[in-house]
Amino acid sequence: MEFLSTLQEIMCKKNDVININQNQVKIITFEFKQYFMTNYTSTVEERFVKYVQIDTTADPNSTSFPSSEIQKNLGRVLVHELLEMGIEDAEMDEWGYVFATIPNNTGNASLPTICFCSHMDTAPDCS
Repeated sequence: MEFLSTLQEIMCKKNDVININQNQVKIITFEFKQYFMTNYTSTVEERFVKYVQIDTTADPNSTSFPSSEIQKNLGRVLVHELLEMGIEDAEMDEWGYVFATIPNNTGNASLPTICFCSHMDTAPDCS
C-alpha cells in the first residue's frame, strides 16, 4: 500500500521534488516524439495468433543454421511489420536473426539507441 501511495504522489507531482523514504527525488517527464507506429492497428492477441500459425519447423538432421529455410518465415514477417511501422533499418541476416533500431528521440544526446535483436528457434520435438 505504501508503494501505491507513493506512486499516486509521484503522478500528482510531475516535475517536482518529492521525498521517498527520506530521499529527495526529482520527478522528470519526457516528451516522446511519435516517429513510428502511426498506422499500427492490430492487437497483441491478433499478432500472437498470426505468428503461431507460421510454419517454422526445424530439421533435426540438418547441419545448417537455421536448420531449415522455413524457420526464417517468421523473421520475414517481423521485418515486414517493423518496416511498415516506420523502423527504417529492420533486417534479417542469413542465420534468421532480425535486427532493428529505434534512435534516441528525446533530445538528450547522452541516451542510447534502442536495439532489437530477435532469433526465432523451434525444437524438433515441439514442431
